[in-house]
Amino acid sequence: MKKVSIIIPAYNAAGHIGRCLDNITKQTYKNLEVIVVVDGATDNTAQVAQEYADKYPFIKVIVQPNGGTSSARNNGLNHATGEYLTFIDSDDTYAKPYSIEKMVKTMEKQNVDMVVCDFVHPVFQTWHRKGRFDLTNPEVKKDWLSDLFSHTMVWNKLYKRELITTSFTHGMYFGEDDIFNLCNLSNIKSVYCLNEVLYNYYTGPQVNNETSAIDKVVNHGEQEKPKGMFFTLIDLDKARADVVSKCLNAKDARWFRAQRYMCGFVYDVQYMKHLRLPIEAQKYCMHEELATPQFMDMLCGLEGAVYEAKTTDMTELVALVDRYVDLINASNAKDWGKMLMDVFFNIFYNKCEPVEDAVAQLYYA
Repeated sequence: MKKVSIIIPAYNAAGHIGRCLDNITKQTYKNLEVIVVVDGATDNTAQVAQEYADKYPFIKVIVQPNGGTSSARNNGLNHATGEYLTFIDSDDTYAKPYSIEKMVKTMEKQNVDMVVCDFVHPVFQTWHRKGRFDLTNPEVKKDWLSDLFSHTMVWNKLYKRELITTSFTHGMYFGEDDIFNLCNLSNIKSVYCLNEVLYNYYTGPQVNNETSAIDKVVNHGEQEKPKGMFFTLIDLDKARADVVSKCLNAKDARWFRAQRYMCGFVYDVQYMKHLRLPIEAQKYCMHEELATPQFMDMLCGLEGAVYEAKTTDMTELVALVDRYVDLINASNAKDWGKMLMDVFFNIFYNKCEPVEDAVAQLYYA
C-alpha cells in the first residue's frame, strides 16, 4: 500500500482545522502522511493542529512565518515523502470516507499519472467528463483542458509525487493552483476523471472565512462599488501566458486563454450571488467587465479569429448580461454557467443565431 501525502496550508484556521483533520482521520485509506503547514497564524491554529498530531502519528505540523498559500504548500512539498500526493484546504473535507482510497485504486487500476474527482461547491456544480485521457495526444489534451475543473485546482486531484517537479509560484494568492498544474502538465502523460463527488469545498458566508483568496478578489473599487473576479483574471492571464504557450500550440493557447476569461466572467455572477451582493451591484460588475478592451479582445480572438465577430453592440451585450444576472438570482435558478458560455460563443460568430434569440434561449431554458 503506497503512502499518500496530504498537504494542508493553514492560516488562522483554528475554527475549522479540527473539522478537516477529524474528517481525514476517518478515511478508509490508512497509509497517510498529513502535513499541516501553519502559515504565520495569529490565532491558535498551531495548537489545535498539534493536539491532533500528538494523537495521530501520521499528522505532522510545520510552523512558518506568514508567506501565503503558495509558500505553505511548497514547504509541505519539501517535506512530503509519499509516492502519491494531494492537497486539501483547512476549511474543507472529503465527501466520502473512501475518497482517498477510491482515487488511489483508480490511479493503479487505470495506470495513470493523475486522478481527478468531482466536488461539492456552494456556487455551482462541477462538470467533468468521465474517463481516461491520453495527454500525449494534442487533441485529447485540448479536449481535457476545455473542462474548467480539470486542471484549475489542486485539491480535487491525486498526483504521482515523482512527476511534480515545479513548485507553486511564490507570492500568488489566487490562481496559483492553475499555474502549478500547467507547469507540471508536461510530466503528466495520462489522467483519469471520476464522475463522483469525493471532495467538499467551502467558501464565503458558509464558513465566515475572511481569509479566503476568492473572497479577496471580489473587492471594492472607486466609490466602494464592487469589481468582479474578471479583473483579477486579467492579471492572472499575464502569469499564465508563458506557461500555456509551452503546453499548447499557438492557436490552442489563444483558445485556452479566451476560455479562461469567459469562465471567470461566468463565475463572477455565480459567486456574487453567493456573497449576497444586490442584483444591481452584480450588473454593475458585469457592465464594467464588458467595457474593458481585454474582454472584447478575448471574444474577438476566440478560436484564433477563424470567424469574424458578428456583433460588438454594447447595448445588446448588456441586455444579455442583465438577463443572465436576473436568471442566476431567480428562485428557481439552475446552473447557467455552461449555457452563458455557449451563448457568448454563438453570438460572436456567423455560425450563430441573432442576439435576440440568444436572450430568448436563456429566458426559456
